[in-house]
Amino acid sequence: MNIHRSIGLLKERKPVFVCHPSIPPELSFESGQKLSRAWADLIVIEFEHHGLNPIGLSSFMEGIRHATPCSESMVTVVATLPMSGNSVESVNANSWQIRQLLATGIHGLILPQASDVHAVVNFVQTCRFSIHRQRQDVLGTGCRGAGGEDHASHVWNVSKKDYWRLADPWPLNPDGELLLGLKIENPQSLCRVDEIASVPGIAFAEWGPADMAMSFEMPDAQDPPYLGSLYGAMNTIREALSKSGVSFYCGWNDPAMSIEEQVDFLLDDLDVEMLWSPSVHFATYGRSRRL
Repeated sequence: MNIHRSIGLLKERKPVFVCHPSIPPELSFESGQKLSRAWADLIVIEFEHHGLNPIGLSSFMEGIRHATPCSESMVTVVATLPMSGNSVESVNANSWQIRQLLATGIHGLILPQASDVHAVVNFVQTCRFSIHRQRQDVLGTGCRGAGGEDHASHVWNVSKKDYWRLADPWPLNPDGELLLGLKIENPQSLCRVDEIASVPGIAFAEWGPADMAMSFEMPDAQDPPYLGSLYGAMNTIREALSKSGVSFYCGWNDPAMSIEEQVDFLLDDLDVEMLWSPSVHFATYGRSRRL
């Protein structure tokens, strides 16, 4: 049994339904208890444009742990970082964010504006303990320091020794329980997407339609149906991710389509493995498709 739900679903090639509110939920013990029973497989905590709150997130994760039976996997929780992946300097200067957020016991992180290959490498490296050896030829030695496992191991309900072993990116490490993702959302990341997608340790990526549309000087075109240039950008990203075995995270909020049509399009036409899900209805229908 995995620590959280999403890796087990991805291993079985079943879609993951994602709750990704634009404003973070209340980060408290009580809120964690409530959202442990959410309809989503994965919850994204949006810190990119909102106040970074590792103390509140620690309490939130405690609530999820407390309300989840030990015989069950927790709902997956990942956080979007308030840093940019456009340079090594950006990731290095803000690496404290990675250390403090992982220490809360969350299950993964998303790096926005991932447009520099070396920055993505540093992102993965900063998330790893130095005991892990997979692909050190590319990633170097892990930079995550001892001490961050105290609270996190409690949330994961494992010993500190087991946390050190399990807190490593999947699928790079087959036993790993961390999900690391990227936002590929501007022309710079688009032209380097094959290299970026091939960085070891990245499990999933989204194409960031709002920021991609903004970078194409079309800020009002962030929702489908997309113009040809944006649709082409999405397909370029989708194909690059597929070649590297990285899961594609995408939604499809087209008002001309029913919920069922949106889910079918994502699964059948775009081969999306992680679906941005706006409602219980969306996820319930999608799960009926994966039976």
